[in-house]
Amino acid sequence: MKRKDRLTPTTTCSYHCNGLLRGQEWKLHGHKGRACWTEQSEKDFRERMTGSTNPSWKGGVMYRHKQGNYKGQILVKCPPSFLGMSRKNGYVLEHRLKMSQHLNRLLEKEEVVHHIDHDPHNNKIENLMLFKNNSEHKIYEAQEQRLKK
Repeated sequence: MKRKDRLTPTTTCSYHCNGLLRGQEWKLHGHKGRACWTEQSEKDFRERMTGSTNPSWKGGVMYRHKQGNYKGQILVKCPPSFLGMSRKNGYVLEHRLKMSQHLNRLLEKEEVVHHIDHDPHNNKIENLMLFKNNSEHKIYEAQEQRLKK
């Protein structure tokens, strides 16, 4: 490789470094393979990566990872009228939101929504039951297990 080729600029710095960068300049500026950021470039990037403009956007739906033998659960962006039930990030479990919308009220923290077919992805209202608390839910599950045997 000729010396001239090695000095040929390969990348342009966005703002602060006034133009083209080469190996030694990269080290001086501590770029570590990236162009430098300004307040404006950071702001633009945040705007491009927020909500529906983010390439990872799934339409306001998140999937909570499965635990043990259970399937993962679906979290959806909470509508403003049901924000009292949402988590800090503004998402709520889809089955709780569907039951709440069906009853047209917010669910209490201790209320439990049960999937009749035990499939957490089947959030049709016909497949959901509401229990006052977890104790009632456990009693129902125990009775259901006895009937299966």
